[in-house]
Order: sequence, then structure tokens, then C-alpha cells
Amino acid sequence: MIVRKWASAYFTSMFFILVLSLPYAVGTNSPYALRDYFGWASIVGVYVVPSTFLYGSLVSLVIDACMVRFKFQGPAEYLISGFLHTGFGFLFGALLSSSLFSIYGASAALLYFMIDRGIKLLGPRLRRKVIVSFLAAPLFLMALIGWNIFLTSPPEKDFTAEEAVRFATSSTGTITDLFPKEAGTVKVKAGEYEVERETAVWPSAEKGTYEVHFIERWRSGTEAGECRDIYEVTRSSMTAKGSEGTEPPYPR
Repeated sequence: MIVRKWASAYFTSMFFILVLSLPYAVGTNSPYALRDYFGWASIVGVYVVPSTFLYGSLVSLVIDACMVRFKFQGPAEYLISGFLHTGFGFLFGALLSSSLFSIYGASAALLYFMIDRGIKLLGPRLRRKVIVSFLAAPLFLMALIGWNIFLTSPPEKDFTAEEAVRFATSSTGTITDLFPKEAGTVKVKAGEYEVERETAVWPSAEKGTYEVHFIERWRSGTEAGECRDIYEVTRSSMTAKGSEGTEPPYPR
């Protein structure tokens, strides 16, 4: 029986993973569509799989035991068992204080019940190859969707120096706020000091990687100095590579 419950949980989980991930599989025109699709499918799976395999299977086993204990049979047993499955699925979402999760929970529980009864009725009649085919079908369908997304997604454009600067200056509340948001210089006055701040960018040896330098120069009479903060920037990360020079003699 437990194998049947796990099979029901598997098909229910895969159904919801496929359905809830579907918006990321159609109508997308992004080079990151494949990553987004499998990323969202993983997020759905994190919630659906444990709740279905653990909570759903345990509740279903208890309900089946109650049906046997109280000798419900025929249409009454189907009706009561289906109602209890759906009710406990709704309750699971209610425990999370989410009306949306309650709807999903009730729907998943009803689907679980229907699949469980279908396996109970047809499972003994199916050959091993047919069972294996049924088990592989959801995974094959997900792979097919992923392959279609891969073929239809536009190629990823090269990461440019302008994008590197934009990424490096996108944060707020940091020292980089003082510097130009694109490659270039800006002149300001800090007390008695004439200050020039420059944002500069150079490509690194590795493709798609840039060094972004935030350079600050100051002068007051014969006193002058320079400091710079250096960052390595890729499309998805920004790593400090150190600094050079001395700290400015004025508050920034």
C-alpha cells in the first residue's frame, strides 16, 4: 500500500510542478527562460514534494484505515474518503494562513485521491513496462519542455562594459554612490579640496569579466592625492579586488 501512496504522491507532485511552471515555459522571449523555468520548477518542488509525500501520504493512510475500521464500502466509501482527502488538503493550506495554499492543497488532495484509486483499480493489471513508462512520462515531458525552451530562446548577448558599470553602480548607500553611473569623471568640491571622481572600466582576460575602478583624486594647493577601489564584475557578481592609494583627508 505504501508504494501505491508514494506513486500517487509522485504523480500529484509532478502534475503541480508542471502546471505551476507552465507560465515560464510559454510566451517567454528571454535568453534566461530555461534557467527561469527549471528554477521555478525547483521552487514549486520544494513545497509540493515534501507536503505530498509526507503529509499527503500519511493522511491518506489514516483515512484508508478509518474506512476499513468503520466498514465503509461502495459509493459511500468513495464519497467519504474523497471528501476527507479534500478537507485535509484544504486544512493544510489553512494551517499556513494562506487561502491560495488552501485551494492548492484541496486540489492536490483530490487529485491524489483520484490517482490513488486509479492505481488501486488498474495497477495490478498493468505490465511492468507500462508502469515504468507511466513513471517516466512526467520527467520526459519536463525534459521535452526544457528542450523546446532551449531551442526557441534567443541567444544570450555578450556582457558589455556599460552593463558592468551599471551593475557596479546599482547599489545604494555605498561609497560608489558618489561616482558617475557611467564611465567618466565628475568634479566636486569638498571643503578646500578640488575633487575629481572617475568611474573607469577595463576588460579582463576572461570573457564577460570586467574590472571597474572607482578613482578619486584631490588637490588643495601643493597637496594632492589619489585612491581607487577595484572590483571584478561579471553579469551576476561583483567582487572586491582591493584598493590603492590613501584615504582622502576630508569626509566623503
